[in-house]
Amino acid sequence: MSILSYPGWPNSLTASGTALHHLEQILITKLILFTSVYHHHKVRATEAAVRTIYMRLKERRGTLKHKPLEFAQFTDFLRIDDSRFFAWAEQENGLEKLVLGISNRNLLKRCLVLCRQSVHAYYRQNFLNMFPPSERDSSSLRSIEQEIYDSIPKNFQTDRDDLVLDFPKFPNTDEEAGQMFLQVGRDTEPQALKDMLPTDDWLRSYAVNKYRAHVFYFSDDGKRRAAAQAAEEVLSKRNIKLLPIARQLANI
Repeated sequence: MSILSYPGWPNSLTASGTALHHLEQILITKLILFTSVYHHHKVRATEAAVRTIYMRLKERRGTLKHKPLEFAQFTDFLRIDDSRFFAWAEQENGLEKLVLGISNRNLLKRCLVLCRQSVHAYYRQNFLNMFPPSERDSSSLRSIEQEIYDSIPKNFQTDRDDLVLDFPKFPNTDEEAGQMFLQVGRDTEPQALKDMLPTDDWLRSYAVNKYRAHVFYFSDDGKRRAAAQAAEEVLSKRNIKLLPIARQLANI
């Protein structure tokens, strides 16, 4: 693949048009990786646990035993590797359970899977539009988590951090394709890759057919069933009706 230096495009990568086929394969492979790796439920459960740890550390800034864990400035990330992060976070009050859960692979488990097969056809668009990409880590999502947790019968409640409503972000393939330019022919101006490949159609197809969101909870089967029931009721109030397969895909 030839990389070209093209005047007037200083912040973009420009390649010869002969690279089109190779770049198409790279983008399609990346979409497949989202299905099989990045959005795999074990990966999502691990990310949810790490996110919760960061949220708790942020809440306790100024009181932590290990100051680099406050991540008050970007350079704090350079002072910590994986082993230090887990060792130090485990020593902070209230974080031991979360840290050991990741270290011992004792992760939260699915109690509901939200996807094309599990959401009633009439309500699928409501599901896809429930949280725009910019709001998938927002306070509105956290408030729904709280509502679900509060709806679980008291004898099945464990810890608020055990209930996670996970809406992964869509792949950014279309955005990346807009940053890559190809020059087809010697005397032609470069064209954006997204204008040469149907990347927006690929993303729409992914959203409709492959995208999965999850409700995670404590690993006990009885507690997961109770959380699934509570989550179904809360989501129903927001016009997202689930089919029985939502639980079946979660193996409960």
